[in-house]
Amino acid sequence: MISVIIPVYNGEEYIAETVGHILHGKYQDVEVIVVIDGTHDKSQDICEAIAEKDDRVKVYYKENGEIESDRNYGIATAHGKNIGLFVK
Repeated sequence: MISVIIPVYNGEEYIAETVGHILHGKYQDVEVIVVIDGTHDKSQDICEAIAEKDDRVKVYYKENGEIESDRNYGIATAHGKNIGLFVK
C-alpha cells in the first residue's frame, strides 16, 4: 500500500479533483490522508463527503500551522509501506 498525504488549507477549488485522481488511478492499493489545517472554506466538508463514500480516504484535523507540520502529521498516521506527498 502507498499512503498519499495531502495537506489542505482553503483548497475547495481543487481537493475533490485531486483526491479523485488518486482514487481512480492505476494503483488501487492506496490510502489518502487528508490533513485539514484550519481551513476557512468548504474543503473540510468536501473531504468528509469523499471519506464517507470511500474508506481509503482518512481525514484528520489540526490547528493552522506550517505545511511541514501537516506533512509530518500525515506521515505519523500513515499505514502504507511507501509514502507520497502531494505538493501544490
